[in-house]
Amino acid sequence: MKRTVAPVPAYIEEAGGAALFRRCFYLLMDGFTEESGARVVRLVERARARRPADAAPVWVLANLAPGFIDCYDPAYEQAMLALLKWWRDHPNDLNVASGLAPMVERVAMVRHDGELRREAGRIYERLLALEPYPEHAAGLVRSAADSDEQGDAVRRVARCARPLDTETRIELMATAYAIAGMHRAAIKAVRRLCAMRPDDPTLVAYLAEQLAAAGETTEAAADFEAAIEMISSEDSVEAAALAESWRRRLESIRGGKGVAGP
Repeated sequence: MKRTVAPVPAYIEEAGGAALFRRCFYLLMDGFTEESGARVVRLVERARARRPADAAPVWVLANLAPGFIDCYDPAYEQAMLALLKWWRDHPNDLNVASGLAPMVERVAMVRHDGELRREAGRIYERLLALEPYPEHAAGLVRSAADSDEQGDAVRRVARCARPLDTETRIELMATAYAIAGMHRAAIKAVRRLCAMRPDDPTLVAYLAEQLAAAGETTEAAADFEAAIEMISSEDSVEAAALAESWRRRLESIRGGKGVAGP
């Protein structure tokens, strides 16, 4: 049987970490066990010990650990701690922060650790400053432990979004409001986005979800219908899958199921 070729990311290849990446990749692909996860962490730690200032081993760990090591495995937490130590000294390392943030978030949830949740929030906030993507805004708000912290997280998203262009700023705030359960504010923001991108069916469906969450089921159903009609002209597997998911959501709304309160 032909072995899967290790897909070495370009940034790791350029940093001279290809050999280590392939070794770790094949070790994990040959069958993940608790021992294989621990061996990957040990391989990376040895590489770091030889060249402490070299980012490549840390990038290998950040790239592989979130997808290949189970979050309940002790090796996962060991990998997280190694990455966290690096990130605190290199807060602008996007390659590490992108892998680290969801790891810290998962461990915090497993351990019910409030301080780790706040650490995840700090990493997501830094990510948001480096790459203003909605998923980073969502992560920042998710890291909040209660409604007071959520309100603070939304304000932190707003601070990060302030210097950005109008469309990006509104998109980030819409995401933050939605994750925080501030559905009326999210509806207002998504409507502004729909006005900017009137031909985007995913935005119309997003608006429908927020309307449903706010209890506006009639409007939500109408917007899901509109989104389905808009995307029906697209001939792709992805479009068909989205249309089907929206039809199921529409049916659940019409049946009075799956609708959150305001």
